[in-house]
Amino acid sequence: MNHSSSEARLEAMRRFRGELAELSVADADDLVRYLSLAARLESLGEGEPLRNWPKAAQGTVNAIPAVLGRVAEIERELLEGEGELLGLAVCLVQDLRIAIAREPSGFLGELSGPLERLGELADDTPLDDEAAEVVAAYAELVPVPRELRLGHVEGPIGLGAIAAVAARVPDASPIVPLRRREQKAAVEEEELALCAGVAPAESLRKRFENRHACEGELAGGVRVEAWARLHDDWSMAISVRVSGGRRLQAISARVGTCPADRDEQAEGMFLVEMAGLSPDARSRLLIEPIVVSLSDGRRVSF
Repeated sequence: MNHSSSEARLEAMRRFRGELAELSVADADDLVRYLSLAARLESLGEGEPLRNWPKAAQGTVNAIPAVLGRVAEIERELLEGEGELLGLAVCLVQDLRIAIAREPSGFLGELSGPLERLGELADDTPLDDEAAEVVAAYAELVPVPRELRLGHVEGPIGLGAIAAVAARVPDASPIVPLRRREQKAAVEEEELALCAGVAPAESLRKRFENRHACEGELAGGVRVEAWARLHDDWSMAISVRVSGGRRLQAISARVGTCPADRDEQAEGMFLVEMAGLSPDARSRLLIEPIVVSLSDGRRVSF
């Protein structure tokens, strides 16, 4: 690390200490902010604030539910945010990952499952160039231990940079995010409960389908329109229409890491069966990005 980097980190430590000193932990936002700053100081070699977090959280009656509520908000920021908001959400996920792994009491261990899923969502979310710059600045200041680093913190790359590389490398196939037809509805905290029914609740169905009505333009005049819908039997139907340019079609799809079955009778149609999954597994799938591969090797997500 060069001299200027050392100075920048020392200045960052002073700033983080100052913010902690002025912070009065009275609600969920304050508690998460405390853990975020304490995690950054821990990575910079100052572990006392993270060791003392239970004392700082005394004003928050239910610390774990408070943090879980903020986790739901971070999910929305990852799913719907862009630019600085998206970059800051990724940095906050990284902070919480450090806090859970390094705080000595083990009390935050209850959050490890939700934070693991949040980390996967963060890494599956494409960064625009501004978001990538925010994450890159964070990575320069906070020396996150390698075993705890998110993929975006290890190598923050924006979509503009990916596209530039793809233009120089013919066989590269970055995932191009499609834009929503309408503003995404928020993912509500009660979504887990709504996943426990015999059929999807109408409110859950509407939110999901609103989030997954997307469209976009690819190089060469190719237009992609995509939808996803929930059926009463807890199956997820994915529809993709490709037009323009040479003859192209969608050849495969996945929801997160879960592959979808292709409908051989209908072009651009795919299905994911969720009836046999637990409510928790269903709720995780519903917030995962859907990635579709086209017959020319390109991929889109929505």
